[in-house]
Amino acid sequence: MDQDLRIDDLYNRALSRWTWILGLAVLGAVLGWGVSRLRPPLYMGEASAVIGIDYGRTQEMSDRAEREAFLEVQSLVLSDATFRAALHQVPPDPINPTSVTGYRSMVRLERFDPKWDFQVFSSNRDQAARLANAWAQAALDGLGEAQRHALRAADLQAQMFQAGCSLVPGTSPDLQPKWQCENQDPSISAEDALSGVMKEAALSRGILPALTFSLQDEAVPPEKSVIYGRGQVILGGLILGWIVGLSLALAIGEGQILPRRRHDG
Repeated sequence: MDQDLRIDDLYNRALSRWTWILGLAVLGAVLGWGVSRLRPPLYMGEASAVIGIDYGRTQEMSDRAEREAFLEVQSLVLSDATFRAALHQVPPDPINPTSVTGYRSMVRLERFDPKWDFQVFSSNRDQAARLANAWAQAALDGLGEAQRHALRAADLQAQMFQAGCSLVPGTSPDLQPKWQCENQDPSISAEDALSGVMKEAALSRGILPALTFSLQDEAVPPEKSVIYGRGQVILGGLILGWIVGLSLALAIGEGQILPRRRHDG
């Protein structure tokens, strides 16, 4: 019974002082808005590229195979080598990042097939656009280099097939399979071709020979800043103000709001 009375008392206190709770909640939201306004402006430079697969040059791929192919593209785009190449393209400037880690902390990659957006965030609008363009160009250059190796690997593999080469069980004690070629053309060395295929395949980094890619839009210095998190800051201030208001409303007893004046009879 006492517990029920206690709950009723707290409820009545909160209800009778709803203006406190509402006022402090609004005050918290206003303070949150003010804090968000004090944050330095953040600009986003965005360069876009179109990346896809030319199915006129390759067989139809399953969804899983296509997904894995684009994961290889993403891995190359976000690799240390790509950011190092981008750093070399950026002119010397004290505000520019000097390390791969610093560069990567400023970027975000978004993909909307077949469009890939290279986004860079900075408090300097010119730097945001400059770094976005450098990153996109370095990524496309890396894709082009990897694709050249993939094409070279495909050419070497085609030479082996033309020579009638195939793997046969080994006869040595280790039973390692070996390449055997029906065409004994001395100009074709199965072992050299195999070694070349392995080397070029490694340098291709999993990029398909049939991959297509091109720059769609260069980044330009943005006119307006982007605001991330302002709503969360305002909501956090509102919730904090509501909690403070409710705590005060429940903590202060009825007789502690204003001192009662004594009236002499």
